[in-house]
Amino acid sequence: MSNSTDLIVHRSRFYKGELSSINSIAYNEKLSKVALLRRRIGKLAKQSDVGSIIEIWNLENKASFMEQVIRDQPENLSLLEGVVWSKSGRLFSCGLNTYVNEYDLEMGCIRQSHCVNSSPAWCLSINKNDNLLAIGTENGFICLYNIEKQCFQYEKILDRIDNRILCLDWYQSESGELLIGGSIDYIKIWNVESGRCVDFIKVGNTGIVVWCLIVLSDFTIVSGDSSGTTSFWNGKNSSLTCSFKAHKADVLALCKSTNEINVFSSGIDPTIIEFRLNLETHKWISSTVRRWHTHDVRSLVFTDKYCLLSGGVDSIFVQSWKNAKSGAEVNHLSNFGNKFATTSIQNRHYLAMQYETSIQIWLLGRPESDIPHIVGSINSANVTRLNLANNAIKLLEISSRKPIVCFAFNPEWIVYANNDHIKIMAWSDDTIEKVKLVHDPITNIRHICLDNGNRMAVNYGRTIETFKLDKFGVLAENARVSCSSVHQMLAADGKLIVSFADEEKTITIYDAANLTPISTFPNVLLPISMKVDVSVTKPNLWIAFANAMILQYDLRSNKLIKSYWLSKFKSNEDKECQSFNEHWPIKQIAFGSNMVLFSNDHNMYSLNLQNERITKCDKYRHILFLDNLTDDTLVLIELTPEMLLSGLPKMLKTKKFGTG
Repeated sequence: MSNSTDLIVHRSRFYKGELSSINSIAYNEKLSKVALLRRRIGKLAKQSDVGSIIEIWNLENKASFMEQVIRDQPENLSLLEGVVWSKSGRLFSCGLNTYVNEYDLEMGCIRQSHCVNSSPAWCLSINKNDNLLAIGTENGFICLYNIEKQCFQYEKILDRIDNRILCLDWYQSESGELLIGGSIDYIKIWNVESGRCVDFIKVGNTGIVVWCLIVLSDFTIVSGDSSGTTSFWNGKNSSLTCSFKAHKADVLALCKSTNEINVFSSGIDPTIIEFRLNLETHKWISSTVRRWHTHDVRSLVFTDKYCLLSGGVDSIFVQSWKNAKSGAEVNHLSNFGNKFATTSIQNRHYLAMQYETSIQIWLLGRPESDIPHIVGSINSANVTRLNLANNAIKLLEISSRKPIVCFAFNPEWIVYANNDHIKIMAWSDDTIEKVKLVHDPITNIRHICLDNGNRMAVNYGRTIETFKLDKFGVLAENARVSCSSVHQMLAADGKLIVSFADEEKTITIYDAANLTPISTFPNVLLPISMKVDVSVTKPNLWIAFANAMILQYDLRSNKLIKSYWLSKFKSNEDKECQSFNEHWPIKQIAFGSNMVLFSNDHNMYSLNLQNERITKCDKYRHILFLDNLTDDTLVLIELTPEMLLSGLPKMLKTKKFGTG
């Protein structure tokens, strides 16, 4: 075998990313999961028309990945403002539609809702005993709900104030539980048992908005307000201990470290500032400054793993932690994924891209016939740009009235689904024809996949069912299986591979014709990505996990071939970072001659299966998709930083030294 392999890569930059700001972050220590509340960034759309999305991220291992997405109902938008976990793992949210919701994480939908005093809800918080949920509203009410065990029942309302309540936190005093709420010009303190407002702190008299606050164990109240000031108050006597005007605009987010020695703040001025408690003088001082975001930071969370989580208008989920060698490590994670698919018909390559309410089908360009042969070293990744004989052409754009949940397509069929409806179309370059699905109404659709023939598998609710595709009507086959929550689903080589998000986290391989289980192997971890290499004589299933392990599985003999620990392989990087970065999840897998290609958000790697050595290519930024068109042809979708910034609102202008 030669030391190099030539691959033609279609580098696509015509996908216009639909960005969603991160408005709230909630972390659950027991599950090691994060809930991200997102709202679509629409420059022309009204804010009241923008739906909400809750993403569940798995932080169990070094590489974090998005495990689940819970979408708003288009008929009844929640306009969510806050999200919070209970210690037991229940997820709650509140929004401007006046409702507080609890979610069924297995089904990915709202389990139950309660109206909050007919008033928009701005914030919510759960006490340390994990039995009371407090909601702050537009009309100045605080509504309490009993959430002990599996209960979710209205408890009572605390004394009303004149302005909206924008933030809440709890404190356990000797006299009982206290609720501390931030409003306009005031921080109010309520006794939960009596429901009375027992004290207040006057922050300002010129309409100063207290956007966020946290309470420390010694009853120090830390607040962030619209003047850019971070203040430390003595909650026992309602006096100001110290304040820092460290930001040039509103402070929107605060969090504290596990030992409460560090406090972090950020906001419209996206600089993250760390305040540290001097243990000798017991005074707070301004410490480290971090600049990881370009736009407003809306939420900050510090985890039990000493990791700082941040997110905001720039749509990037950032993780940072201290490293003994390099000082600090930062991981930027995007939520683009499962929105692309490819197929080929007689050397014509097609790319499908999913947007919120549309699907575009593109015919990819063709390189000139004269393709130079590039000989590269095994320790490097050489890239040569080729001229195109034909540019990419947009063939079709299919619009939907409701948000698209998932889609699939092959050389003959395009299938997409809303939450409660499936659309099936037969297509070619020149024609597209709708085909009727002969079946009872299907709701809560999660996954769709097509094989290379005329069979479709659909996961809805707790069911997986197969259908026979025919232009005269799509009928259900006599194949259905009940299941728990499905994490991923893949069809190849006459088989259906399903990853379940149950306690055992099993991966089951079914016969696609009748859904008979062929083999099952349990896993400790959920897979991040799965892909089948059909170019080899015996099709192999490749599975990537969050602990930097990749499994190779033979689908014909149903045997595990080999496992690869990427963190143990040397790469072509410099001596200071010769191993694979375990903090970056493997989102995409593709194949070459005797090699496996995989990518994260930042880089593409090739693993030579002969000498087990990794070669890194850092030419690309924000890799959204990577797939094989042929054995030696790939398609790669990239979103550059310039494209990201073009879809965002204007950022806060700050004068930097040496610039105009």
